[in-house]
Amino acid sequence: MSRLRLEKSFVFNRFYEDLSDKYGDKKASAIWAYAQKELRRLEETEPGADKNSLSFVFPAVALYRAVEKYAPGEGLSLV
Repeated sequence: MSRLRLEKSFVFNRFYEDLSDKYGDKKASAIWAYAQKELRRLEETEPGADKNSLSFVFPAVALYRAVEKYAPGEGLSLV
């Protein structure tokens, strides 16, 4: 079970709004859902991850991967 949800992250909780502004609600929703799956996958792969990784690194990586999946080449500039 995921310990962290993107919408609860104090760093990334407003990122959905940026995605929606840039890509529209439908694509933003798909990106967000994929990022949440990626976040769970990272947490399952690294169960002993420290708080810093859980709070900052994993969400950033998950969002980057999701943006790259749906908008190739734009992940780095957005995240």
